[in-house]
Amino acid sequence: MQQLKRLKEIEEELSILGGVRSVLHWDSNTDLPRKAAKQRAEHMSYLTSLYHRKIVSEELKNIINFLSEEKNFS
Repeated sequence: MQQLKRLKEIEEELSILGGVRSVLHWDSNTDLPRKAAKQRAEHMSYLTSLYHRKIVSEELKNIINFLSEEKNFS
């Protein structure tokens, strides 16, 4: 089923983005040089925006709606 495969791909993408955000967050709270704070904030902002766009995308909504219809699992 193509939609289920794509859902798993999106899930993996979101997992990777979440992992990268976690590492950047940890790094910014440990030994981040002061002059790097602005750039790190921009990195975090971009990743958070990308994560949000994926999680609220029309594509994901359509996949979930399609898969939630019981007849599509038969």
